[in-house]
This record gives sequence, C-alpha cells and structure tokens, in this order.
Amino acid sequence: MRQWLLPAYLLITSTLLLSSKPVLSLDNATSLKTQPSPISPTIIATAPYSNRWFTQGLYQDDSKNFYISSGGYNESTLIYQQPHKVTRYTLPAHFFAEGLTVIDDKIFLLTWKENTLLVFDKKTLTPIQQITYKGEGWGLTHNENSLIMSNGSNTLYFRDKDSFKVQRTITVKGLDKINELEYIDGIIWANRWLDDNIYAIDTKSGCIVTSIDLSSLRAKSVKPSNKNVVNGIAYDKDKKGLWVTGKLWNHRFLIALPTLDKAHCNLD
Repeated sequence: MRQWLLPAYLLITSTLLLSSKPVLSLDNATSLKTQPSPISPTIIATAPYSNRWFTQGLYQDDSKNFYISSGGYNESTLIYQQPHKVTRYTLPAHFFAEGLTVIDDKIFLLTWKENTLLVFDKKTLTPIQQITYKGEGWGLTHNENSLIMSNGSNTLYFRDKDSFKVQRTITVKGLDKINELEYIDGIIWANRWLDDNIYAIDTKSGCIVTSIDLSSLRAKSVKPSNKNVVNGIAYDKDKKGLWVTGKLWNHRFLIALPTLDKAHCNLD
C-alpha cells in the first residue's frame, strides 16, 4: 500500500486543481431562486476530521465507523475509519475516486471520468470487481432496491445493485451539479458542487423539500476557499442526524434532521 499521507498532500497540487469540477455560474445560481429558503443547522456533535482528505464520499456503518473516499489523480484513497484504527487502500493512479456507499459486505465506489464502478470487500478493502458505465461519476447512495448515482447534472440515476444497469431516472427541479448523496426514508440528501447548502430531494417527484445552509460550519472548521468546499453526508441512524463535512476540513459535524414539509411539492 502506498504511503499517501504526506505533507505535500496538504498543498493540493496544481494537477488536482486542474482536475476539479467546473465553477458555479451565475446562470446556475439564479435557477435556485424558486426553492424554499435554506434553514440553519442544529449541531448535535462535533468530531475531529483529517484536513488531508479531499472528501468525495462519506458513509457511516452500523458500528459507527466511517468509510471515506478521498479524491485526486495519483492520490485517490479509500479509507475505513474506526475509533483507534484507520485502514487505507490507495487506488491506481489513473482513478479519481468519487462517491461511495456500502451494501451488506461490499463497498461501491464511483470514479470521476474513468467510467468504472469499483467494488471492494467491506472488511478488508480488497478490490473484488469492476463494472463499466457511461458518463461521469459524482455521488452514490442506495435505497432498498437500487444504487442511486449522480453525474453532476440535474438527473439522478437508479441502477441495479448487481449489474449497475439504469432502472429509472428522476429529474431534480431547479438544481444542477448534484454531487454527494445520502438516502433516508424516501429523501435523498445531496451536496451541490461549490454550494454551501445541502438539499433534501423527494425521490418520487424530484422536488426540493428543503435545504440546510452549512456555511457557518465550514467557517468553524476551515478558512473558506474553493478548495475546501462542503462535501460529505452520512446518516447516523441512532442519533437521527446527518454527519456533514467537506474537502480538507478539520472537523465533521452531526446536525439534526429537520422536520420536512412537502406541501409545496404537491403544487406542481
């Protein structure tokens, strides 16, 4: 395994910055004006986090341990974080790690432009399978029946858990550049690239039910810049909250799940 946690990683090389996703435009920003106003987060807990992780995906298992994907060409890493132990698998140099999710004993990890879904053994982080798909990979989560994927557009793809073939899609109204995902009881919580909000998306209608403004949390953890944007959402089932963090952050935060009102979604 390559030793990747080096001081040079803190510098975030120009190669990584050139490989990053496109900047939010004013046209895209104006498309969000019709959504409900963002609400402020209620912090339940704060935990330390590594500012060397360029966070792409975040997942908490039933044992309260975390699976994390850290991106970048020649430095993408799959991480299993336990209270007193951190296990890492360094991806081949040509892979840019993106979102991940865990089902039973398998980890599913997207790659950005490599058209490849990587499957790992949950306990050992050993690679066990590769599945080809078309287009970019950004965020990944799952429900009872499907893997759910984003590709940086306003479309979410529901895919077969075994073959990764597309089963259906939904169009999210008034939102693009959808990134990291987390599914909870018919709602997909989503990051948006270069956006401090996280969005609750109804999986039936594609309507944005609400959003939470995490800019205050980013300011608590780092000096905000385009390198340390909000990214990473993980559901804590026992505490009924969301762990949220970002790229190169010093902390992750557990915030309360808000009460959701879908009344405005039924007006369409």
